[in-house]
Amino acid sequence: MYCNNQPVLHIMDKGRLPAEKTGILDHMAFSATDLNRTLTMLKSRGLSYDLRRQQETGVWQLFFHDPNGARVELDFEASENGES
Repeated sequence: MYCNNQPVLHIMDKGRLPAEKTGILDHMAFSATDLNRTLTMLKSRGLSYDLRRQQETGVWQLFFHDPNGARVELDFEASENGES
């Protein structure tokens, strides 16, 4: 993944994560934009998600699992419209 043509994260697919959680990786978090479009995409693919509003800042936190079972968090600005 890149930000302004600068590599910031290298992601490799090594197969499914083990069933036993080791505590090494709980989730990966990223800043994101266009909350409603992202929700529409997740729904259209039948993916479960958990949308929360961070109490102190109002930031929207969207959690879901990637195809290998790793939990992903996308953070959206408080000014974006989220689900009720």
